Amino acid sequence: MQGTYQRLKARQRAERGCYPENLSLRVPRALSWLDCAEREGDPDSRFTLLWIAFSAAYATAYLLRTAFLLPNSPQLRPQFPVSQISG
Repeated sequence: MQGTYQRLKARQRAERGCYPENLSLRVPRALSWLDCAEREGDPDSRFTLLWIAFSAAYATAYLLRTAFLLPNSPQLRPQFPVSQISG
């Protein structure tokens, strides 16, 4: 049976021509971390690697959303200019 990484990587290869640029950068990065997590035997390390994979896929979207929706909230304001975020 194929692992999650292999199935998602095959789908990404088939669809990547239709992805916007920012997604074209984030999806392979997240899949790479997912691959590392699936090969890891230690449950704690695997959890950490899965967390990194999730962050690689969604962190930019979260930072952009909080920067635009809550610009006056010091707790959620990014520590760097939004213009530096690529994708």
